[in-house]
Amino acid sequence: MLGSQSFSFIFSKSALDRPLTLDDLEEIDSHLFTGLRWTLQNDAEDLLQTFSYQSDFLGKRYVIELVPEGSKIPVTNRNKQLYVKLLAMSKMQKEIASEIESFLFGFNQVLSSCTLQNFSPRELEAVIAGASKIDIQDMKKYTKVSSDYSEEFLDWFWELLEEFDENERSAFVYYISGSTNVSHGGFKDQPIALHYMNDSEKLPVAHTW
Repeated sequence: MLGSQSFSFIFSKSALDRPLTLDDLEEIDSHLFTGLRWTLQNDAEDLLQTFSYQSDFLGKRYVIELVPEGSKIPVTNRNKQLYVKLLAMSKMQKEIASEIESFLFGFNQVLSSCTLQNFSPRELEAVIAGASKIDIQDMKKYTKVSSDYSEEFLDWFWELLEEFDENERSAFVYYISGSTNVSHGGFKDQPIALHYMNDSEKLPVAHTW
């Protein structure tokens, strides 16, 4: 199932009538993207894969065929590009086609897509759902820090956040703000504050305002 970040990205491209590409899959499902890219660059016949895949829905597993009788058609080095394209499009479009259609119908009642053409898909996504990429340098620039913290501690704190992947950064932002994304204006519009606690036995706490 796609998260809100993935859905908002697909929606933004759909609202602007921009075609999805294999590269878009990296943001939506990085593991699948890596696997499909490996398939394109290596001997696909070793995978013993067919033009089908399995999907779980309400506790049941279903076989999804990418073409008629796809479960009987093996993926070879000659047809692997078609397989990769069909699987990527199935994941990014077909599986959530009804959701995208309903979302666009409601959205266009309020704001016509023709008025959005000056936006890039990334800009529109940021306006709708907030920035999907969390910029630690931007966070650092606007964070209000208690004077009680040592420079050594702050260096360690920011270095640790820089090492986080996007999921870990989103989890941190969710802990301190209640949202996994940052507003369109970045941390300038959504600054955080670090307050020193004298009681070393207490666990860290977060407050939103």
